Amino acid sequence: PWCLTGTYTLVRLSGANACTSCPDNANSPQGSATCSCNAGYTGANGGACSACPAGAYKDISGVVQEC
Repeated sequence: PWCLTGTYTLVRLSGANACTSCPDNANSPQGSATCSCNAGYTGANGGACSACPAGAYKDISGVVQEC
């Protein structure tokens, strides 16, 4: 039993997961241990995501590419 897309868990307890929803403007693949910011948003993995400033753009999810 894995956490669904859009949720994550930091702890796996004997087959049971305590899944938490990703913050606004973030997502995660199924079974993830953290969330990453969506394209057009920036922030640390697992933290709050804010929109890229005017004149900046990020076209992929995660913190690999900043705005």
